[in-house]
Amino acid sequence: MRLSVVMPAYNEAQNIEKMVRRCFDVISGLTSDVEVVVTNDGSKDRTGDILYALQTEYPGLKVETNHPNQGYGAALARAIRASTGDIVITIDSDGQFDISDVSEMLPRFTESTVVLSGYRKTKQDAWIKVIGDRIMNRLIRLMFGVSYRDTNCALKLLNGPVIRKMQFEASGFQLPTEIVLKAHALGLIVTETAVNHAVRSGGRSSLAPFRTAWQMLIFLIYLKRKIALYKQGVIRSL
Repeated sequence: MRLSVVMPAYNEAQNIEKMVRRCFDVISGLTSDVEVVVTNDGSKDRTGDILYALQTEYPGLKVETNHPNQGYGAALARAIRASTGDIVITIDSDGQFDISDVSEMLPRFTESTVVLSGYRKTKQDAWIKVIGDRIMNRLIRLMFGVSYRDTNCALKLLNGPVIRKMQFEASGFQLPTEIVLKAHALGLIVTETAVNHAVRSGGRSSLAPFRTAWQMLIFLIYLKRKIALYKQGVIRSL
């Protein structure tokens, strides 16, 4: 079984080498067929140079490049589309998620599972982000009639052949939530499991809490309307 680890990277020169090496080390212990796909999303630091240097050491490293920066969601979607794995593992490149959690997630990923989404046991972020996440998840449960705890958690296992056929629309940080809610609306099997979350080890987050929250709200309203039209048969795809 081929496992693909995919991630976006924007100005992650302080973290990306350690993250790529860690992914190969851990996933190589689970399967002999590994690829890591990183989208360098218009980084202005040495992220791209580091990735290209790592390719000489890791033939299974695939580097996609966006010029200019197109946003977290667009970069992650490009990495997913470029992947070839039976199971696609989405993760952030800043080191806040532990790739070793995948070893515990894999046994929970059955043949019928399309999305196995992590939920952060304890979110290690600034208090405003923690509160914002709690409010967002409660809002999602109310708006969409679901019971998921943490739809926007970056660490997910996805059915590769199925997920690569999905249409992704979110260009920003909404994409992990879009994946969960669209899969649910399509009647696909979506489950959750607890994962670890750590403090960012280096660099600065590009997430602006208030702007991100506003963009998420607008996107959720749009997505709810689109799902309603799909269920009514007005549109034929999500």
